[in-house]
Amino acid sequence: MRGAEHYKVRVIADSQGEFSPRLTTFELEYPRYIHAECKTHRLLNIDSPAVELLEEVALMDDPNLSRNASSSRAIPTAKLIARVRANPVVPLLWAANRPGMQAGEAFDAEKAEAAERVWRRAAMTAADHAQHLLDMGAHKQWVNRLLEPFLTIRVVVTATDWSNFFALRRHPDAQ
Repeated sequence: MRGAEHYKVRVIADSQGEFSPRLTTFELEYPRYIHAECKTHRLLNIDSPAVELLEEVALMDDPNLSRNASSSRAIPTAKLIARVRANPVVPLLWAANRPGMQAGEAFDAEKAEAAERVWRRAAMTAADHAQHLLDMGAHKQWVNRLLEPFLTIRVVVTATDWSNFFALRRHPDAQ
C-alpha cells in the first residue's frame, strides 16, 4: 500500500499479573494529522489510588491514559525539513468534501493524482518557508509547526483495554 511506510507499530511490553489486567505498551508512528484523532480515546481502566492521584493532576485531560508523544519542538528544523523533502506524508485517500466528519466518495485516479501533486507542492513550499525562517534565525518551536502536516509522530501508549480504540480506528470512516 502506497504511504504504508508512514505507519509503524511495535509492541514494547506486554504483561499480565495474576490479579491484574493485561497491560500492553506500543510504540506507534503515524502521520501527525492523525494524532488529534488518537488523543480522543480512553485506554486505561484501572480502579486504584494511582488513578485517583492522576485525577488530581489532570494528566493530559484523561486520568486513565498513559502516553508520551514526540515533540516537533525537540527536533532540529534542518532534520524535519530534510524529512519533508525526502518523504512527505501524503494522505492515503482523496475523497469528496461533504457535511460531517467523514469524506464522501473517493476521487477517481486522475483527480486523486492531481490532489496528491497539490499536496506535495504544499509540502515543498512549507519546507522552503521553514528553511527561510531558519535562515533568519527563527526558533524551531514556531518554524517546525509549518512542517507538521507533512511529518509523522512517534507515540508510546500503554493501556489495559484496547477494544474501543481498535473498533474506532479500524472503522472504514476513520481517517
